[in-house]
Amino acid sequence: MKYLIILLFILLPIKSVAQHNIHLNVGISKGIVYREQFNKFASLGYSYDFTRVSLKGEVGGWLDFQPGHSHSAFASTSFGFKAVSDLGLFAEIFFGPAVITHPDAVLGSHPQLQFQLGGGIQTKYVELLLIYKHFSNAGIFSGPNLGRDWGCVGVRWRL
Repeated sequence: MKYLIILLFILLPIKSVAQHNIHLNVGISKGIVYREQFNKFASLGYSYDFTRVSLKGEVGGWLDFQPGHSHSAFASTSFGFKAVSDLGLFAEIFFGPAVITHPDAVLGSHPQLQFQLGGGIQTKYVELLLIYKHFSNAGIFSGPNLGRDWGCVGVRWRL
């Protein structure tokens, strides 16, 4: 996986511009560990992209109706890299700390780490993207650490 990301950065020409963005992401997940029913995810965020590096703040939450699981809100900040081609295709990777409001049998602590991998197409005013998002406490904090994963569809308005 890391070699694919490195290859994308090498092959895709980079545009050198700063850009403010507002994000809206929605997604669903079918649990990998429990094979439970789908749970829903939504988030709203703001990012600042410059050259290859991006900074992002995000708030959102998920709904999970499984016994022993809980709904939770979250807030996160992320640091990431973004490669954009001359055709408007892009690939990105973000990671950073997050905090959730309701630990449960899947995520057993308030502090979490967030990982996001995405790609899509951008125009002058909007970006459409597909995202894989993962929350986990990486075994750093006490409690269960099964992680949560979502596939999301996102839109960003470029300001």
